[in-house]
Amino acid sequence: MIQTQLKSPHIIEATYRIVTPMFIGDAEQQATGISPQSVKGTLRFWWRALNWGRIRSQEKTDEAALKILHEQEAKLFGIAMDEKRSSLNERLIRQKKKDELVANGQGKFTLQIQQPKNLTPVKVKDLTTAGLKYLLGIGLSRDQEHTALSTDQSFILKLIIRDASQDEKNNLCDTLLVFGLLGGLGSRARKGFGSVTIESLSNGKEAVAIPQNIAELKNMISRWKCNVGLPMFTAFSSQTRIDITAQGTKPLELLNIVGEEQQLYRSYGQNGFVNGKRAERKFASDHDLVLDVIRTKTTHHSIPMRSVFGLPHNYFFSSEFKKIKDEALARGMSEPDAKKEARRKSQAEFSASEKNRTRRASPLFIHVHQFPDKKVAVIQSLLPSEFLPDRTALEFKMSNSPKDKVQVTFNEQAMIDWQVIHTYMDRFTDRVHVL
Repeated sequence: MIQTQLKSPHIIEATYRIVTPMFIGDAEQQATGISPQSVKGTLRFWWRALNWGRIRSQEKTDEAALKILHEQEAKLFGIAMDEKRSSLNERLIRQKKKDELVANGQGKFTLQIQQPKNLTPVKVKDLTTAGLKYLLGIGLSRDQEHTALSTDQSFILKLIIRDASQDEKNNLCDTLLVFGLLGGLGSRARKGFGSVTIESLSNGKEAVAIPQNIAELKNMISRWKCNVGLPMFTAFSSQTRIDITAQGTKPLELLNIVGEEQQLYRSYGQNGFVNGKRAERKFASDHDLVLDVIRTKTTHHSIPMRSVFGLPHNYFFSSEFKKIKDEALARGMSEPDAKKEARRKSQAEFSASEKNRTRRASPLFIHVHQFPDKKVAVIQSLLPSEFLPDRTALEFKMSNSPKDKVQVTFNEQAMIDWQVIHTYMDRFTDRVHVL
């Protein structure tokens, strides 16, 4: 009898350390561990971001490149029938019939995670500084009992690969690297929470070099530079900008500094101040635009300049709240009802209003990186891309009532100014340009 020896699978293994609290949890919003699904989704994202430039530079049109990108992604990662349909996936699906999309099942690798059985959690109420609260956002910062995985804990990703080419293996290694140099996991990952630092990487029996300092990090990231124009989705392009904007030894202190700077840059402030500092009010026109919409319910043909940071935007006008409440009390309304009416009429949300699309994630990524010598760098990456499809319906919404909604039609060329984010990054005077 002839015995056939089964070929051993190829294994790529990477170790990561959690550098900032990671808001990745169960149905009760409690941090209990890291799931393979969340990691694989993040790896898909960074794989697309890295490979778009390579493929687009070889094709004549975006559509042709998108088709090839999807084919390669499907072979490598697989596509599940119940995969959540993002706007990008909707575009990809139009490239092929559904039965062709799911033919590859799991793809070419299986993902395993090794992590401590009892990962230590931390609560939102422990994150008390103004900059961190700003980056958490209103909803998360108010949920005091919401937990996150705390810092200085490690986990291992193991990719067990079947029948992949050497190029595909190297591509996966690059994906694991960029995830551990610029990315993170969980809610508010683009705001610097859930940042992970890659500590080691092996491609089969070969160890892959990990940046030990800023100079080596710059050299590695420069490999991913590409010269394609504005991409259809978040990806590296000729317009990508990456800066180190803060350095030190304490991750959360540095992240707080970045949060305070962003809040000071973006916020209108209350009574002329932001966190005790005089408000810069660089976007007073945004304040005036939304306030006019609230008061007049009039359609405008412009949107807030700060929309480029992502949607939705929430606005609350304290002066308007006081005036409306006082007027309601003067009419004989009870205190609770007067406050309820004042809050409804003094706040607004600006977002997209298309079916299944109300959000546009920020193109700015904040990552807190810790080198082996414990030195820490905050890396901010701007990855511009098509913001929204032209003619997307946007709306200012004061409540769920149709009469309290004012719509505007999106036009990217007229409404999106990437210089708004460049100016924010320029305010970090000790920044180190990476890409």
